[in-house]
Amino acid sequence: MENQTQDFNSTVEPQIDQNKLNEYLEDLRIEQNFPLAILVGTLAALIGAALWGLITSLTGYQIGYMAVGIGFLVGIAVRIAGKGIDPQFGYLGAGLSLLGCLIGNYLGIVFYFAKEANVSFFEAYQMINALSSVSSVMV
Repeated sequence: MENQTQDFNSTVEPQIDQNKLNEYLEDLRIEQNFPLAILVGTLAALIGAALWGLITSLTGYQIGYMAVGIGFLVGIAVRIAGKGIDPQFGYLGAGLSLLGCLIGNYLGIVFYFAKEANVSFFEAYQMINALSSVSSVMV
């Protein structure tokens, strides 16, 4: 009975051929495409930002989960388009996700202001920018 218990509890580690693993990783690194990851990740961040702004405008609420959605969207876009395994792809995804959240938050304010003031998006954008420059001069 003890032998059966001993066999059950012992773990068998699989043997990894380090040369095959290194070859596989090198093949993955050759397929990486950082410029495409930048392009597609930026596009995903802008689409996510537009959705954030639109949803904020329509609901009147700033939904925090939108940030998670933008992060997911950008992360998937960078991963699939860039085929990256190096840390720089993760840094790119994080930076673009943050940028998408900031732009989405700003667009939400502009969309909401346009809706409340009953003006177009571009008029609201100009009004907000005019107000921002006046307040910065006053301080």
